[in-house]
Amino acid sequence: MTTLILATDMARHGEILDTLKRYIEEGFVLDKKEHREQLKLVLIKCCDISNEVRPMNVSEPWVDCLLEEYFTQSDREKEEGLPVAPFMDREKVTKSSAQTGFLKFVLIPMFQTVAK
Repeated sequence: MTTLILATDMARHGEILDTLKRYIEEGFVLDKKEHREQLKLVLIKCCDISNEVRPMNVSEPWVDCLLEEYFTQSDREKEEGLPVAPFMDREKVTKSSAQTGFLKFVLIPMFQTVAK
């Protein structure tokens, strides 16, 4: 259970998805425990970020909260003289650009991989 929860950490997104892609390229076998476990990790990630495929009246308030969290963090990082992630900078990001980037680079590639 703990492993599944930790899989939702976006810092591990690339690693987790790349491993599943490798298993698919090698020939995914559901009977192999490591293949099955990796699929579970990616499926829980799909659930975790699936807000984007929900109706707008459900998803939009969550997006607004997430962006405000990012903007607050980047404001504080600027105050402290720390580097700011471009996708968190309120001076560079709009809701539509953030959503488009997330869909294009995170959600769609992950869902396409699972569909294979």
